[in-house]
Amino acid sequence: MKFFYGLLALCLLGACNGSPAVSRQLQPRGVVTPITRCGGVGTLVELRISNCDGRCNFIAGTPYECEMDFLPSGAAPALILVVDICVLTGFCWTVLEAEIPNSSVQPGFKYTAKYTIVPNDIFAGETLLFKAHLIRAGIRLEEICVSAEIEVSAPVTAAPQI
Repeated sequence: MKFFYGLLALCLLGACNGSPAVSRQLQPRGVVTPITRCGGVGTLVELRISNCDGRCNFIAGTPYECEMDFLPSGAAPALILVVDICVLTGFCWTVLEAEIPNSSVQPGFKYTAKYTIVPNDIFAGETLLFKAHLIRAGIRLEEICVSAEIEVSAPVTAAPQI
C-alpha cells in the first residue's frame, strides 16, 4: 500500500554532455529549512520543494517538485533515488526507489536530483519526516541523505451548492 506516490521526473543535471540544461519551472521552489543530514559521504548543497519555503506544509493529492543539489564524493556509473516517509515514532515507508537513468556522476561537479512526490490523504493532519537518499548503484554506498519534517493537510474541497 502506497501512502505517498512518487514520480521520477528527471534525474540529474550537471556537467552532462558539456551543455547546460534549461527547464521550465512550473511552481516556485523554496529552500527547505530546517533540514537534517541523515548520512552519506557526499555533500548536500540545498533541498528545494515547490510551494515550500522553510518548513513544508503539503496538501494531500497535490504534486510537489523536489530538487536536491549535491556534490558526490566519488565517481558512480549510476545513482538510485530512495524517498522514505516516516511517522515521528520512527516507522518508515519507502515510497520511491528507482535507479536514475543517465545518472553517471564525477566528484568535483555539482548535480541536481529532481523528482516529484504526491502526498496521500491518509496522513492528513500528521507531522511526518521526509527523507531523500541518493545511493551509488552497484556498491549501494549512500552519497546523500537529507531529512525534513513536513505537515500534510487534507485537500481543500468546495462546499456543495444547494
